[in-house]
Amino acid sequence: MSLKKNIILIIFLVLAFRSFSVGISTLIIKEKKSNYDIDVKLPYLIGDTKVDRTNKVIMDRLKELEIQIEKDSKKNFRELTDSKEPKVTLKGEYTVRVSDSKMVILIVKNRYFLDGYDVQIKNYSYTLSPLDGVFYSREDIFINPSDGVYQVKKIIENEIRKKVRQTKTGESVNIYLDDIKIDMDYGGFYLEGDDLVVEVVVKGAPPYYDGWKKFKIPLEQLKDFIRYELKNNIQNSSSRNIKLNQQWFSEYNQLRI
Repeated sequence: MSLKKNIILIIFLVLAFRSFSVGISTLIIKEKKSNYDIDVKLPYLIGDTKVDRTNKVIMDRLKELEIQIEKDSKKNFRELTDSKEPKVTLKGEYTVRVSDSKMVILIVKNRYFLDGYDVQIKNYSYTLSPLDGVFYSREDIFINPSDGVYQVKKIIENEIRKKVRQTKTGESVNIYLDDIKIDMDYGGFYLEGDDLVVEVVVKGAPPYYDGWKKFKIPLEQLKDFIRYELKNNIQNSSSRNIKLNQQWFSEYNQLRI
């Protein structure tokens, strides 16, 4: 993606906690290509070199959708529309949530519009520890992110069913799994000691579990799904606070020098 004068960096949010070392700005990209327009607002982290990785991943994922549009334009969008000159736009938007644990959850939505209709919507969640700039991604935690997230979702659903049943004594209460709605794309994943902490929006289990909820899942329960490095840390220590990406950061910074 061409970073020309049509890209503006605006200070959007500096987290209002003295101990926080990471700020969040808005990267605005407005650009006219030959076949489509770019009208994007993305989060841009300001801090030490550790946050560079998050910024790069956010930009790379936007680039993936731009590449898809380029491919479709070469086919004149024939597979997608009968219009000879469709209006094509690449948009990006995001929201920021500071969790109860003072973690920052960035929810980024990239959208590919064709004549005003969504062709593709890509949602991504990024969880950041503002104190040390450590970036937590599902790719770092799970061997296969989709399998790992599916397993986490099932654990949370069963925990909700169990707790809802316990809240009403003397009554027959049953929450079916299909009634519980959890959008894992809008969830934050991070580590505390030997637990995976997941913060998600839950619907369908009122009045006890509707809204943002935090769940702690022992990594031991996910040992068949988590990466070897985490599994090895669990086996060697029961109290160590696991840190991600230290090797990656070291290698990345060496390349930048």
